[in-house]
Amino acid sequence: MEVTIDTLIWLIIVLWILGGMFFNDVVSANRGREYEMPLTGYFKHYLGWPFIVLKVFIKNI
Repeated sequence: MEVTIDTLIWLIIVLWILGGMFFNDVVSANRGREYEMPLTGYFKHYLGWPFIVLKVFIKNI
């Protein structure tokens, strides 16, 4: 099976979005309620979660 660049890009996008869903669930659980957010917050959580994780990780070192 040959893996093309397109396959890798799609895989990265899917994992990125799934990671954002998981990250959002963790944030919701920590707040003890469903996490309501405006559209910009939605995109920040679903697309920017690796940067938030990195920021927290760097801060804790």
